[in-house]
This record gives sequence, structure tokens and C-alpha cells, in this order.
Amino acid sequence: MDCDLPYREQLLSINQARNCLTHRSGVVGQADAREDPNHQCLVVKYFAPELVCINSNGVEQVVKPGSIIEEGLFQLRRQNTPKEKVFRVGTRVGFSTQDFYDMIETIWLTGATYVDRLIQRSQL
Repeated sequence: MDCDLPYREQLLSINQARNCLTHRSGVVGQADAREDPNHQCLVVKYFAPELVCINSNGVEQVVKPGSIIEEGLFQLRRQNTPKEKVFRVGTRVGFSTQDFYDMIETIWLTGATYVDRLIQRSQL
């Protein structure tokens, strides 16, 4: 069985940010910029989960705190929107609480997807 890890690129970039924080006190070094073609930036990639409301006319609206949803028939769906933060070599890595939450969700999504794949393969 191959170990094709879902969302590998996102996991590796989150881990590289962790390495930067742990080993270089959050200051981006050349070792952190390996994935950048010019070796000038650390790019941290992750997904932001969003709730989307689709009204009866098919119009989609991302639901955010304070959003007003008109009464009537509508559907809700979750989507994972790709996000990234770029830190140049020599600058300090910084994340908001929302960034951390989104990265945790990305890690959870990876695990859940991997478990689903393992279950599907075991039923073959």
C-alpha cells in the first residue's frame, strides 16, 4: 500500500514554520526557504475552512461573524479555501490566532482524509 499523504505540501510548510520557530526563534533563515525557487521566502500553506450559504437563486455567500442571512430556503456547505503566508529571509514569522486555528484544521483534515482512505482500502 502506498502512503500518498493528502495535503502533503501544506503539512510540510506548516512543519517548516514550526522548525523556524523552534530552531531560529522565528527568524526565517535560508534553511526555511528551501521550497522557494529563489530561496528568499518561507511560504506557509494551509486551508481556511469556510461556511458557504447558497440561497434559492443559487447565489453563494461566505458566512462570516456578523453576516446576515436572509430568511427563506438555503443550503449550507463547507469549503476549504487555500491560504498562504509569506515570510522573507531575515524577517520574523508571525501568526494570528485565526491562522493557528486554520493550520490545526488543515492538520485535522489531513488526518481525517488519510483515515478515510485507509478504511476504503481495507474494504477492497
